[in-house]
Amino acid sequence: MGRTLTRADIVERVWAATGMSRPRAAQCVEALLDLMKEALRREGRLLFSGLGLFDCRAKGPRRGRNPAAGEALMLPGRRVVAFRTSRKLRALLVCPGTGTGGDAPGPQAGPEGDAA
Repeated sequence: MGRTLTRADIVERVWAATGMSRPRAAQCVEALLDLMKEALRREGRLLFSGLGLFDCRAKGPRRGRNPAAGEALMLPGRRVVAFRTSRKLRALLVCPGTGTGGDAPGPQAGPEGDAA
C-alpha cells in the first residue's frame, strides 16, 4: 500500500486541479470538511453518491478492564462513525483474481438501496 492521503495532499490536489490559490483551495477543503462534520452531528448520516455512506451509530456501555490494575470497569456508551462503500467504489477496489475487495465484506444492499 502507498502513503496515506492527508488533508494537505487534498489541498494540493485541489490547488493543482483548479488553479485557485493555495489559501483558497485550503478554505474550500476546510469548508467541505466542516459541512460533512456538521451533517454527521445534526442528521447522523452523510451520503456521497459514488463514494459511500457515513453513518453515526450509538454504542451502548460495555465492560472493560483497566490493564494496569486488572480491575473490571464499565465503559460509557458513545457514538461512532461507520463508513460503508457504495457499489461503484467497491467495484473499483476489487482485488485481481479474488473478486473481492481484500478483507472488505462483499456487496450488500443497504437501506438507501445502495444507489450511490
